[in-house]
Amino acid sequence: MIKIKTYIIPLLQVMTLVFLLWVTILPVEQRWSDADGILSYAIPVLGVIGGMFVLFTRGGGKLTILDGLLSVWTIYYIGRVWLGAEYPCGMEWLQVMEMVAMYVVLRMMFHDTRVQSWWLCVGIVLFACYEAMVGAGQLMSGNGRHHIFVLTGTFQNPGPYSAYLMMAGTIVIYGLQNTRNNLNGIFRLVLIKSKIPYTKYKLYDVVKGERLRCVLKDVLQYILFIIISLPLLILPATWSRAAFVGIGVCALWIFRNRYKKYRWIVWGALAAVAVAFYFIKRGSADGRSLIWMASLTTWMHDMWLGVGIGGFRHACAEGIAEMWRTKHETGMFASAGVTDYAYNAFVKILVEQGLVGALLWIAITVVAMWRLYFKSQALFMAMMSLLIFSMFSYPFELLPYRIIAVMVIAWSESERKNSFCLHVNKIMCTFVCIIIIAFSWFLKAKITERITQDKDANLFAGMRNSAFLSDYYELLPYETDNPQYLFDFAKTLREEKRYEDSNAILRKGIIVSADPMFYIIMGNNYRDERLYDLAEEAYKKAYDIMPNRLYPLYQLMMMYSENGDKSKAIDMASCIRNSYVKIESNATEQMREKADSILRKNVSDNAQYRSMHGGYKR
Repeated sequence: MIKIKTYIIPLLQVMTLVFLLWVTILPVEQRWSDADGILSYAIPVLGVIGGMFVLFTRGGGKLTILDGLLSVWTIYYIGRVWLGAEYPCGMEWLQVMEMVAMYVVLRMMFHDTRVQSWWLCVGIVLFACYEAMVGAGQLMSGNGRHHIFVLTGTFQNPGPYSAYLMMAGTIVIYGLQNTRNNLNGIFRLVLIKSKIPYTKYKLYDVVKGERLRCVLKDVLQYILFIIISLPLLILPATWSRAAFVGIGVCALWIFRNRYKKYRWIVWGALAAVAVAFYFIKRGSADGRSLIWMASLTTWMHDMWLGVGIGGFRHACAEGIAEMWRTKHETGMFASAGVTDYAYNAFVKILVEQGLVGALLWIAITVVAMWRLYFKSQALFMAMMSLLIFSMFSYPFELLPYRIIAVMVIAWSESERKNSFCLHVNKIMCTFVCIIIIAFSWFLKAKITERITQDKDANLFAGMRNSAFLSDYYELLPYETDNPQYLFDFAKTLREEKRYEDSNAILRKGIIVSADPMFYIIMGNNYRDERLYDLAEEAYKKAYDIMPNRLYPLYQLMMMYSENGDKSKAIDMASCIRNSYVKIESNATEQMREKADSILRKNVSDNAQYRSMHGGYKR
């Protein structure tokens, strides 16, 4: 029994940590990935093992303050999904519930854990080194996982990829600062404290001869230093400002005693660097600011409960349209784009879950970080950098960072010494174990089904062939929250001249996407049905939610011209000539040339035409 508690349980706990970290480096996809399927199978198994840990140890389980807060939020979240049901959110609901189940399972797995924090720290750093080596290989080959970006790691974008390197870099910086003699301290932490493979000998003690041992020790130190520095070396190549801010703020705190005397100079220099970063990628920063302002504009109409789970994209589109109707300031909307993410975790929670959900998450975050600070400051700094990163990006929309966050918080809540907790007897623990294992098994079945249906939908994505219409209808119940699927489905129906059916699918797409093309295709359908008033309304709505694109105005101009409404056609042509465009292309030039031809054809007064033409600035 002593051997089980001393060796077997800690070994299984460490193996669980390694397994979960391995899942985080599997390729990340836009919707479902292989990692989701693997994790859905693993959670019930870990639940059975964790339940045995709880039941075969003394004292039963412990319920902490954070456990209580998470339970309250979970009840609120489920209620908000099922009672409101404003938006399709099947995938998001399953992913969130999977994390809730994983948290409970890991709380059981780490029950009275003896696993020290350095296991997690070293694990994150080593797996980040793997990500760094993948990125280095991509830089040398020139091939990333996305056709636009060269450096992506196992992700599809250098932005979220940089967060992994940032967390590891923060741990390395903290470790070098807070261990004696820096390199030697890190060396002792990793190679000596681990006692691999559970023997009383140090790793280099098997070498005979004191001098040879010293040489080997020095060589291992520098090899180790090079390895753990890989994330920091690759991080600048991502050009992720959010990662620079996250690791920079944490580094300022870590080294606060060293620059205290010169803090004003340091802060001033960093402020200048921040301004420079803003102007280097000003369009991206302005675009995210518009997303936040537009989303909060819609949230103001449903402050307490929010717009509903899964409704962020629609809320953002409606907010932009509302702002455009009241403020025709072109500069504000110059950087607008199709919104897929909030680029701020708090804003997304606030908009979808309202003040109730946001306040619950603030309480959860504060309590979790407070506990973590006293358990492991290295992990605290890593999680703090991730929280800062999430204020400017979308890490918690991706599975790897959700796994890391849940794993770290579950570990910190499960340590043996916890003064604020409620003891739960074994009967109640047994009941909870049965419930969570059954629930996780239910999630496994649903997630597996969703992954299968998603893969089937991807087989004919973009083909838009009428032969797939029966397949589209068969998959519709599973893909109502998939904008690309709905768009392809609607386009296929349009090509078959089934305009009413196409519009029915487009209405489903409008509530899960901020892409104005849904409204444009709807306008085209109405136009072909000779419902010109409805077509005009759809085109204008498309322009309202993306006022830096000419295509909605172009479609309006062509509809007016075809219908013989010369005055409106001239107005639209003039608007096209004077409108700002985010991205100039051959298509925009052709639209302006068509507008020119309409003006030449319909405007008899050359002076009037010249005044209109002169008002446009290329």
